Parts: sequence; C-alpha cells; structure tokens
Amino acid sequence: MKTGNLGEDLVVKYLKKDLEFKIIDRNFSYKTGEIDIIAKDKRTVVFVEVKALDAKYIEYFKPEEHFDYKKAQRVIKTAQVYLIKNNYPEDTDYRIDLAALEINNANKVARLRYYRNAVR
Repeated sequence: MKTGNLGEDLVVKYLKKDLEFKIIDRNFSYKTGEIDIIAKDKRTVVFVEVKALDAKYIEYFKPEEHFDYKKAQRVIKTAQVYLIKNNYPEDTDYRIDLAALEINNANKVARLRYYRNAVR
C-alpha cells in the first residue's frame, strides 16, 4: 500500500475513534484541486489535508513542509466548491485541518501530528 493511502486510512481511524468525527467523503476532486478527507465535527464541516511521508525521509524534511501557501489556496477553493456542489447553506461553518504523518513501514509505526485550523 502506498504511504499516502495508508496515511489517509490511519487519519480516518483517528478522526472517527479519537476525535469522534463523522466521515462524510474522501478524495473529492475538482479542477481546483483535491480534498483528502471531509468530516463533520459536531456542526462544523472539516476538510482534512493529509501529508504522509515514509519515516526514512524525515531527516531531510517533515510532511508539513509539503503544505505550502499555494496548496492551501487550492484546498480553500476546492472546499468552497464542495460546499456549493453539495448544497450546504452559505453560512455553513467549516475549517481546514492538516494531518501530518511519519510512517515507518518496516516497524508498522506511525507518528501523527494534527493541526486544527491549519488555514485561516
């Protein structure tokens, strides 16, 4: 399994079990970009960007470093498109979170850092 797919699956488990989010959708794509996970945290729609990296590369950079301003802008636009296409009211509360994972495939260990409101 690819590191990215494994990372998304692990984050879904974390969101459901630990944070008690309801998963609404996964891998929503539009010409503006892609959203990895869409969930509900009580009344708030949460768009989660997942950045997963094989742990052997951690000494060079962290997964968070792959979520730059340009990527954040694409996620914002795609989140807005999702809300419109799915007929959410204009005043729907939403936020964009970032899940950064370091995955050690050899040891089957993952380290997760979760950032609420990663984009404002």
